[in-house]
Amino acid sequence: MAGAGSGKTKTLTARAANIVDSLDVWPGNILCITFTNKAAREMKERIHAAVGPGAESMWIHTFHGMCVRILRSHGDALGYTRDFTIYDTSDSLRLIKRCLGALDMDEKYFPPKTMLDFISRAKNHYEKPAEFFRETEDYVRRRAYDVYALYEEEQRDANAMDFDNLLLKTIELLEKHEDVRLYYGNKFRYVMVDEYQDTNPAQYKLIRLLCSVHGNICVVGDDDQSIYGWRGADIRNILEFEQDFPGAATIRLEQNYRSYGNILNAANTVISHNLPVSYT
Repeated sequence: MAGAGSGKTKTLTARAANIVDSLDVWPGNILCITFTNKAAREMKERIHAAVGPGAESMWIHTFHGMCVRILRSHGDALGYTRDFTIYDTSDSLRLIKRCLGALDMDEKYFPPKTMLDFISRAKNHYEKPAEFFRETEDYVRRRAYDVYALYEEEQRDANAMDFDNLLLKTIELLEKHEDVRLYYGNKFRYVMVDEYQDTNPAQYKLIRLLCSVHGNICVVGDDDQSIYGWRGADIRNILEFEQDFPGAATIRLEQNYRSYGNILNAANTVISHNLPVSYT
């Protein structure tokens, strides 16, 4: 558990370097996951500087980057070719519009962006479509179920995946194909996750699958810094970490090396008004 400016990324990179140097572990047995491309690049640079050329075999990726790499190698087990297309937001919106037309749903009443947001929210929460869309009194959201079903079918036919499906299809792959799960579970003997407080249910599920062989995981985060609630981030993932991984040790990094005292005092005053987790 570490606050802003306390050296979270530095601690992770130092741990990775120490595992390689002190435990004589092959860098390819280490997986580091973070949330942004910028953070991944920074981590790579630091680890490469500490470990040297051997660090090239270490997996240092965002969640989506890691999933792409896994699916490019094993997506054929799910019926995809290894050169599957990745849909960005513009691609997804165009497909949503085609689906609305095919279902004779007027975009005026069913805005494509709203439909896509509903679908993405369901995926990030890792909820079954029927439960997420149909168990609601919101008519627009209920109709989104029909769009969701056709949207997924069209993606499959096009040998394509949107960003959310990169995670969901990797989860499906690891759940349905034990040989693949065991391969990556044995390969990644050390799993490290940055900004763990921002993981959503789908990312949490994926991490649990990757660690199912050994349970050897190190995460860093701050329950007062969760910023991806709109994307389904669940703060309970970090607060209940010790329940999910019995025997885990909690280390607190409480010294801030980035900000002056007046800034820290102001930040702590704001944080003191945070609602309890049960209200967020």
